[in-house]
Amino acid sequence: MVSLANASTLQKDSSWIERIRKFVTETLEDGSRLNSKQLNRLLGVSWRLMQIQPNREATESLIKAVYTLYQQRSLLIPVRTLLLKFFSKIYQKEELRAYRIRYRSKVLSRWLAGLPLQLAHLSSRNPELSTQLIDIIHTAAARANKELLKSLKVTALQIYDPQEGTVVVLPAESQQLLVQLVYFLPSLPADLLSRLSRCCIMGRLSADLAAMLIGILHMRSSFSGWKSSVKEQNGSVQLNISNVDYFSFLFSTLTGFSKEELTWLQSLRGVPHVIQTQLSPVLLYLTDLDQFLHHWDVTETVCHSLLVVPVRSQSFDVLQTAISKHLQAAKPSDGAM
Repeated sequence: MVSLANASTLQKDSSWIERIRKFVTETLEDGSRLNSKQLNRLLGVSWRLMQIQPNREATESLIKAVYTLYQQRSLLIPVRTLLLKFFSKIYQKEELRAYRIRYRSKVLSRWLAGLPLQLAHLSSRNPELSTQLIDIIHTAAARANKELLKSLKVTALQIYDPQEGTVVVLPAESQQLLVQLVYFLPSLPADLLSRLSRCCIMGRLSADLAAMLIGILHMRSSFSGWKSSVKEQNGSVQLNISNVDYFSFLFSTLTGFSKEELTWLQSLRGVPHVIQTQLSPVLLYLTDLDQFLHHWDVTETVCHSLLVVPVRSQSFDVLQTAISKHLQAAKPSDGAM
């Protein structure tokens, strides 16, 4: 392939370079018939054009054309993968620039902000593509990209759904990245913590990943000395978990059942898996060995988190409030184990 231009001939070659740019832009915008080989060549030319004429207007025009193609729903997986890699390459290049000369492409920001929702919708339909999305999201979140973190906050309940969320349907390596991603979430409200507890309880995460998740949540709590915050236009927003919500998460995980499951178990009588001894009115639920061993490992991790809570009168007040909140939510009629 002949070089498009060089620094010494750029002015002289600007006319035909502009014609190439126009052809590439129009072809990408109407690129529904492109196969992966054709697209790969066009993206290579696009990248080269961005290097030889790195002005904002020209670069944004090319990125917009690629994004127009990216938004099409009927793209084949190889084509979608090429586009994803192209955007990732642009994002990484921009991040390497010095902060004072960094140019934030509006189209690139829009692309980043859309990744969490794309991941939630893609789920396990294409694990390889989902893994690529997770890698990009993880990198941008670690670099505190505001657009992505805002979007991630909105889609977190979908991604971490214990029944069919992305975190429980992908392979273990991808699950690990999503568990690590919890560390960067802008906030950890009670409803999200409830879902994370269910992920630990149900065995959809391995005991090791559940332990990692519990450790990350401890790091985000005030008991680890977490001080991080983000500044927004209306002031500073604290990122640590509320103490009551943190303890409620730990107790929910210790219980091993959701409040709905506890209510259902308490309503059962004469079922083989629920027995009552002559010595105690407490109902015993017989679990299989794998479930018992999983919950045993998770319980050890939770107990360790409770052990490292500083012994202060304030801590006991928070603990008492959390216990009351948890018992009110469960509302059991009898004891259960």
